[in-house]
Amino acid sequence: VSGTLQSLNGNITMMGWFNQGTRNGPHQTIVCTNTGYRQGMKLMSAYHTQGGAFWVANSDGTDSTLINTGGGTLENDGTHHIAATRNSSTGALKVYLDGVLVNSGTGVTGNVSNNSTTNAKIGLDYHSGGYGANATYYDTRVYSRELSAAEIYKIYNSTKSRYV
Repeated sequence: VSGTLQSLNGNITMMGWFNQGTRNGPHQTIVCTNTGYRQGMKLMSAYHTQGGAFWVANSDGTDSTLINTGGGTLENDGTHHIAATRNSSTGALKVYLDGVLVNSGTGVTGNVSNNSTTNAKIGLDYHSGGYGANATYYDTRVYSRELSAAEIYKIYNSTKSRYV
């Protein structure tokens, strides 16, 4: 993926199947709209000591909102599906694990910061970018709209036989 996702800063859905190994860095990014620090949106299979997460910059790049899948890590725990949505009008953020809503929160409304000129990527640690994620990512998708819970479950259910 090159810079094609960098212009996405409104409503969005990011998703992918992953198998997270023992990580080689704190942030294992499945897909991001921008690799810059506090820039864009990032869907992660691992965030520090937590499981997967959805990270969204605020409008000026000075802060961010993160919601995670809850519980501990998903390292060496088999293959999972993660999806995250953002509504730019309300700031609503939602994270789904294996087709089920597991967490929600509220972030910035309107556009997110995409001031950095770094490109969108699949499979890296976004702070350094010097090493890739120690995970296998499958069927990564980004939609320029907020998918409903029913749509996310339908995608999960229709693709799970390929990965589980």
